[in-house]
Amino acid sequence: MKTDIIKYILYAIIFAFLGFIEWKVGIAFLTIPFFYSLVLNKQNVLIIAPLYFGAGLIFDFSLLGLAYLASPIVVTLIAMLIHYKIGVKLNVLYVTIYCLLSYAPRVVTRSILIGALVHEVAGVSLGVVALFAFISVGYAVLKKKLNYPLSGYEKLSFMAVLAVVGLGFGYFNVYFFSFYDLISLTLILCVPFIGWLSPLAVAVGLSVGIAFHGLESVVFTLVYATLCSLFPKEHSYFGGVIGLILKVAAMLLGIINGEYLSLVAPCVATLLVIVLPAKIKRKAYARFNVEKGEITRALINQNRLELKEKLMHLAGALSDIGLGLGGEYHRHELNAMELSREVVDKVCKKCSHYPTCKKCLGGNGTEIVIQELMGSAIEMGKASILDASPFLSSRCVRLNGLIIKANEILFEKQEESKKTSAIAESKRLLKEQVDGLSEILECVATDAGTPLRYAPVVESKLRDAFNEQGVGVSEIIVYDGDKICLNIREQDARKSKVREIVSRIMGHPMWIVDSKDTVDGNVSTFWEREPKYRVAYGERVSPASDYGSGDKEVVVRLNSHKVMLCLSDGMGHGEEADENSRSAVSLISSLYRAGFDHLTVLRSVESLLKVRNKEEFNAVDIAVIDTDTGEVDTIKQGAREGYIITPDGLTELSCGSLPLGIVEGISPIAETHVMSPRDFIVLCSDGVIDGLGKENLEAILSKVDTRNPDEICSVVMENIERLSPEHRDDCSMICARLF
Repeated sequence: MKTDIIKYILYAIIFAFLGFIEWKVGIAFLTIPFFYSLVLNKQNVLIIAPLYFGAGLIFDFSLLGLAYLASPIVVTLIAMLIHYKIGVKLNVLYVTIYCLLSYAPRVVTRSILIGALVHEVAGVSLGVVALFAFISVGYAVLKKKLNYPLSGYEKLSFMAVLAVVGLGFGYFNVYFFSFYDLISLTLILCVPFIGWLSPLAVAVGLSVGIAFHGLESVVFTLVYATLCSLFPKEHSYFGGVIGLILKVAAMLLGIINGEYLSLVAPCVATLLVIVLPAKIKRKAYARFNVEKGEITRALINQNRLELKEKLMHLAGALSDIGLGLGGEYHRHELNAMELSREVVDKVCKKCSHYPTCKKCLGGNGTEIVIQELMGSAIEMGKASILDASPFLSSRCVRLNGLIIKANEILFEKQEESKKTSAIAESKRLLKEQVDGLSEILECVATDAGTPLRYAPVVESKLRDAFNEQGVGVSEIIVYDGDKICLNIREQDARKSKVREIVSRIMGHPMWIVDSKDTVDGNVSTFWEREPKYRVAYGERVSPASDYGSGDKEVVVRLNSHKVMLCLSDGMGHGEEADENSRSAVSLISSLYRAGFDHLTVLRSVESLLKVRNKEEFNAVDIAVIDTDTGEVDTIKQGAREGYIITPDGLTELSCGSLPLGIVEGISPIAETHVMSPRDFIVLCSDGVIDGLGKENLEAILSKVDTRNPDEICSVVMENIERLSPEHRDDCSMICARLF
């Protein structure tokens, strides 16, 4: 609300300023175009119309003047009503037509009354030019909010508006004080911090307007702009100071005539820019300078959103495929009566004794007595003459052929049932894989579609700090709060002062997480907040076989603030167990690095085991350490006990769930603990606990007298080899601590 009030007050001032120019020049070519530019840019007509009318009354209160002022308001209201009724939006063409219609009463009456046709036609022509310039500038300011670089046409439009500013302020002189000098030099000195136009472009625009008041101001406007362009934006005021010195010299030499007091206005402008706080200058530069990569950044975020949309569509398609594969998958059970009827159709009905058999059975079909035979065949897997009922044994003249045919039919149905069941099982597994992939894609889409948040003010502070220290940085991007990318000279990249500057400006220690060589001897370095802790760890594996181990362990950095310990204990030992466990660990590491939660990770590993179509089970033991907070998330799926060693004793990490692959679904045991640099975390496979015994392992861990986690692993493995030298399982262990 407050912003709107300020905006409409500004509109009123602009209407009055433009009306003053028209009054001085004697041509109405500004207020009506400005009015229609606001209409096209969807400003509230019910507010701007009174502002336009009130400003016009200041300069012309005659009846004709009131009619001239009312004409654009009346035309606009009628036009808007018509457009509303027919459902057609306003555009530049329509607004131009309505602008010309608004001029019609003035052109006609003034041409008839005072014969000023040529004069008025010139005003209308200039008005059309002004209309296009005002529309373009209004669109850049009101619609685009100056968040994007100006097009060539928009730059020309801004220069045309500056010409109007120069023309208007040329009339404002109070004795020796020139408002034009004040405004023009202030704009020239400040435009480098805004970045819309160059100082020379601003000077050219202003000069076109001030040229109607004299060439002297034109010359010094261009001189000021040229001098200011020679200095960096932070010191552009030096151009103003040198310009003042040149003007004083010209006055002393008699090249120009004028009062020395006329220097007050440019002195005030220069002083204002000098005393303007650097913080405000940086904010202005960060807010309005859109020529330094903002389009690229906007494009990056747009591409991220487009990628999210595509991934979501793909995830939706996979979900639909999963629905198509859905349904109840039941094993087809053989039915003795159905098989009996088929035997009757293929054997009994072709026998000449069939009517006699039916008569003996009271008119019933022989499937009643064959059903017992087929029931035994289904149960035993094959029918024999011993399974035949007394009725069949005593009366059937084709008993051997009947039994052979019964076994053939049974075999065909069994094979058909196996195929149906196999297809159903394959569809079920495929559905699980498709649903899992759809879920993963949705997670990736959500992450990819999150727009990057930039911090241009912080970038400006970093740039200023590097300039002061003489560090060559060509590009700085601060995004997502505390992440930084610097395109820096290779010789400067590893200097300690670079890290000091980055850490000081960001307010906390920073470190390089990655770097890539670029062109021209530069390197792109990627910075993130340095974690509070780092992780030291030790690991040991002792296989029970010379052909591979079912135990696999890995320690990986997931990102700059998280480290994962993972131990997979596969079923058995040897090459197959080695391959199984290696696949599980590799998949777990990849998915965690991709940013997925532990439920998604474990479900994916479970699906992998099913697809391999082998009886493979994996006990998975995971610990994810947050190096900022010291928090440790432990996730156990079938894994044995783990421990956190503290100065006060041992804390046991719970276990109890079944390994992956034994039952449908997952039910991991998840806990969160907080570690200090004095603590250790220990993960071990069942071979360690079974080989030592839980009591012995706890006794060893309780007597830890070292700060080296690798020594703890070494002591445990030495005791296993001493106490269980033979007939033991694969043994693996990871021990880690913060420092």
